[in-house]
Amino acid sequence: MSRISGACHAVDVDLIISADKNFISMLNLIKVEAPFNTAHGILVGAGNAGVEELLHLLSDSVLLIERSSTRH
Repeated sequence: MSRISGACHAVDVDLIISADKNFISMLNLIKVEAPFNTAHGILVGAGNAGVEELLHLLSDSVLLIERSSTRH
């Protein structure tokens, strides 16, 4: 995904995960300055390490969602 096409979705989603440090940096600057909600960016490493980080983030998110849904 190119930076431009990824940035287009910043108003449609809550979170964008990428290994592109410049994209994530700009995304988080926009989040602070924009007069409306935009996605929060999370930087992961490149290659296999980034895949492991992504899977870890996703598994933590699933656990948080499951825990919050059982409280209701």
